[in-house]
Amino acid sequence: MKEKLPLSSKENFNSVHDGEQDMKENGSSKDNTNNTSLYFECYYCPFKIDIKLDYERHVVQAHPKKQCYPGKVELDRLGIGGKGKSWEI
Repeated sequence: MKEKLPLSSKENFNSVHDGEQDMKENGSSKDNTNNTSLYFECYYCPFKIDIKLDYERHVVQAHPKKQCYPGKVELDRLGIGGKGKSWEI
């Protein structure tokens, strides 16, 4: 016999999956398949986090007038090594 879930449990189930979608859209994930790509590392200090919005907030507040996602030309100009991210072209 199939158990019926109360409506509140179904709502909680849906909100959990909605939260997972929000995390993916905000750049956060708990998937451990490739830990290095899950983190956003600051180019200007040792700060590292797995939430895109918090990373961007950190760079804007702690490093005014610096780019959150510097390209290869900007990295070379600043003498900063890349971190292997897709935007470093």
